[in-house]
Amino acid sequence: MAKRMRLPNGFGQISKLKKPLRNPYRAMVSVGTNPETGHKISKTIGYYKTYNDAYMALMEYHKDPYAIDNSLSLKQLHDRWFAEWEKNVANSTRKSMVTAWKRCECLQNIQVKDIRPSHIKECMSKAPTIATQNYVKILFNNMLDYALEYGLIEHNYARNFSSGSNITVAKPHIAFTDDELNILWDNTDDYIVRMILIQCYMGWRPQELCNLLTKNVNIHNWTITGGMKTKQGKNRTVPIPEKIKGLVESAYSEQSFMFYKPNGGRVTYRVYANAFDNTIVRLGLNENHRPHDPRKTFVTMAKRKGLDEFAIKYIVGHTISDITESIYTERDIEWLRKNINLV
Repeated sequence: MAKRMRLPNGFGQISKLKKPLRNPYRAMVSVGTNPETGHKISKTIGYYKTYNDAYMALMEYHKDPYAIDNSLSLKQLHDRWFAEWEKNVANSTRKSMVTAWKRCECLQNIQVKDIRPSHIKECMSKAPTIATQNYVKILFNNMLDYALEYGLIEHNYARNFSSGSNITVAKPHIAFTDDELNILWDNTDDYIVRMILIQCYMGWRPQELCNLLTKNVNIHNWTITGGMKTKQGKNRTVPIPEKIKGLVESAYSEQSFMFYKPNGGRVTYRVYANAFDNTIVRLGLNENHRPHDPRKTFVTMAKRKGLDEFAIKYIVGHTISDITESIYTERDIEWLRKNINLV
């Protein structure tokens, strides 16, 4: 039997178990590094009948490594995030985060999607000093930003409150007022303002907006295909409203993703969230606004303009519970275009 070629670095590994099993080939991938020992942490993604089956499983995993992680634990998230984050920070900062993580032992097995402010505050309460308490908060800010960027959660609850002795939960999402929208329209020379307006008039989640691929933007038929999270949300095709065609055209390029910074770097969720906050302050808008607020703005304007309820749910990627609407009713793109142009 010919010797198999060595798998590429970072691709994973396939091993054949000695036990007489129906599916003896185990496929494993590296999911991070233990911050204390430096040892690689591996995860089994499945057992397969043949080597080729295991290899194909690794191929599918690398197409969408987070698709199988609906039950990702906080520890698994931490290990993945930390492996990327520690490459670009000073050793003193790294040590502070390792110390902060030790205060989170009680939550390590909880699923990321279930994390709420009360969990984070519990970990902060275990910190012996205000400095460590702040680092616990910063740790969760960064970990959950990472989870949000990869579509593992819909909201970063760590950013709902500030650290310190007087911890208060932030206000719910609030829509932009008409006056605020006018201010945004007066500042479309700023790339973040253009992104905010596109989000306001198309209802994308912020991480969906940042992940839009240029190849899925059709400036001939004026549609964008994108989305994530739910079955209804993934790969939904949304018409581009007349009002923002110019904004979409200005962002369109030959690069892979739709949105890039003026210096050429890609606008990830973390970049967008930070720039969003700075833009809100710079333009004198309500400082309680968060990156999900443009999405709420779209829904608010849509309801005010009397859009069809099915159209609203389809455009924003919400589940349609009505069987007649979701299964037996077909609505074409021009019907959606007519609705979205009302906003």
